Amino acid sequence: MPDSGSDLLRLGGQRVFDVSCISGIEEIEELFYTHGGVSMGTIYDKEEYRAYWDDLQYDLESTDGQLEEYPTILGRVAGRFLDHDLFSTQGLLVQLPPD
Repeated sequence: MPDSGSDLLRLGGQRVFDVSCISGIEEIEELFYTHGGVSMGTIYDKEEYRAYWDDLQYDLESTDGQLEEYPTILGRVAGRFLDHDLFSTQGLLVQLPPD
């Protein structure tokens, strides 16, 4: 049974992009993708998302590089600027185009 707002978003065919940070050691996990409650791996494994990150030149070995690239990719996928409202709204944040 889902126990959080993001768990509820994972159900019913919704797409969820998840970035996890391990506090204390400043390690950030890759940008993971879940569709309809099923983990699909990282977006870097999915050809359908290549256009959103292929031209970026951030250093993904560094925390700063990840902190710059991941929001850039999410903004491109969402088709909007990532602002406070996007991150602070509970529930479905953006409607993604069907293609």
